[in-house]
Amino acid sequence: MLAACAQKLLAGTYLDGPYITYLSYKGGTTEQLFGFLCEREQALAVGCGWHQFIGIFLVAWQAIVGLLLLSGARSPIILFVEIAFLIGAGVYADELNFQVLNIAFLCIAFGVGMARWLAIICAVMLLVDFFSLTRIVEHVLGL
Repeated sequence: MLAACAQKLLAGTYLDGPYITYLSYKGGTTEQLFGFLCEREQALAVGCGWHQFIGIFLVAWQAIVGLLLLSGARSPIILFVEIAFLIGAGVYADELNFQVLNIAFLCIAFGVGMARWLAIICAVMLLVDFFSLTRIVEHVLGL
């Protein structure tokens, strides 16, 4: 988590929001999830406060979870919230296979193993990822 946070800080595109803005208007179908928050032309020209907030939240969340893991916090609530966050990020970025790997590593780090329900969710995520979430959404919406 800290490595992912550091990568985002070094890239410099999350704290002021341009990466989220770019994805919101020029990314794949699922990546355009936050496009409704700001006027397209204005956001592309001068930026979007909501996209900046989302970028800051992502970086802060990864730093917080990384520090909690380093400090030894292994609460099931933290694990549940982080898994929900990873699933949401996987849906947004249409990279569910990467999130399944992250979830498996978190289960190892928390020392809880992967419960059957979580293994089923991960298997479904891999199946959806195989067919590409973007293609599934576009097919359902008729795009």
